[in-house]
Amino acid sequence: MKKNLIFIFYIFIALFLTACSSSKDNADLFKTNSADSLYVFDSVPIDSIKNENFALLTISNVKLYIVQIGAFTTKDKAELFAANSKKKINYDIDIAFSNSVNLYVVQLKPFYNKKEDAEMVRNKLWTMDDYKDAWILTVIR
Repeated sequence: MKKNLIFIFYIFIALFLTACSSSKDNADLFKTNSADSLYVFDSVPIDSIKNENFALLTISNVKLYIVQIGAFTTKDKAELFAANSKKKINYDIDIAFSNSVNLYVVQLKPFYNKKEDAEMVRNKLWTMDDYKDAWILTVIR
């Protein structure tokens, strides 16, 4: 067993040494404009990059305001309400399942960055009988 591990280790080292190329060889690839010498790097998931020299832009803790016009126990009821609402109001409508309340929620898109904008839309909807229960949901993403 120990001999097998040592043998595998030597094979790994041999493969590693033969697979590596010098930086001079790689630099030569970029000196020409020929399409034949273009090297395309393999895609690597962002999560696998552990180098501290990379600065990744992440936006977090953004407060958004969502105008929600309904919440339903079944997806069918939410879809029916959304379809009827699309005929009555001129907003994009989205249906999502909310794990926090275990309901299918019907929301207007896009979400708003300013509370005043969301309130203006909600207040406009309140003038219509079918949307007297519209409310604003504040989320941080």
